[in-house]
Amino acid sequence: GGGAAVAFAAPPTIDAARYRKGEILFVGRDWQRKGGPLLLEAFARVRRALPHAVLTIVGPDVNPASGQDGINFVGFLAKDVPEQAERLKRLFLEASVFCMPSICETWGLVYCEAAIAGMPIVGFQDWALPDIVVHGRSGLLAPERSAEALAENLISVLQDPELASSFAREGAKYLDETLRWSDVVDRMLYAVSDDKAGLAQPAWLAGDRLRYGKVTAERAA
Repeated sequence: GGGAAVAFAAPPTIDAARYRKGEILFVGRDWQRKGGPLLLEAFARVRRALPHAVLTIVGPDVNPASGQDGINFVGFLAKDVPEQAERLKRLFLEASVFCMPSICETWGLVYCEAAIAGMPIVGFQDWALPDIVVHGRSGLLAPERSAEALAENLISVLQDPELASSFAREGAKYLDETLRWSDVVDRMLYAVSDDKAGLAQPAWLAGDRLRYGKVTAERAA
């Protein structure tokens, strides 16, 4: 588990007005593997419940949702091009919720970046997301991979700005407590060292309680 690969000059704005906008952000190059088609299906359901909702798509070269209402297609933004990198940061800092329901995602730095940018995250309880998102604390993760389940959780967050604000605060806190690079090194050392007596007790990922049972009662609470 690694930390974010982008830094923001100032703390994100976390208030109800931001989340009341109803803007869902997707950032991913590989539209199919990153779960784009499923998100589009879910978004159609979201729009029926929340007609003001908007889906902003960053990453693909070609608009995969041409002609569909409520879609803001941005295309690819390169992090090594200053103007494009700044635009991407603005999108991260202004959107209401992040959703990239990948079919395969062994980690996903973009989720960490979304959390430190002040976005609650909606997705599924698979791959790396249960390590990055604490369900019910920093976002919502559905056990069932379906457009219906994804849409239900997106609607739950978007129609409750106070809940979204709480998720955003907790997501940033969890990232700071658990996903700093120093925390990554502590976990790696603990994993490879035979003599653990002199090592710092690592800040375990949320999913570690399921895999290893190594989380203290206080951290698991």
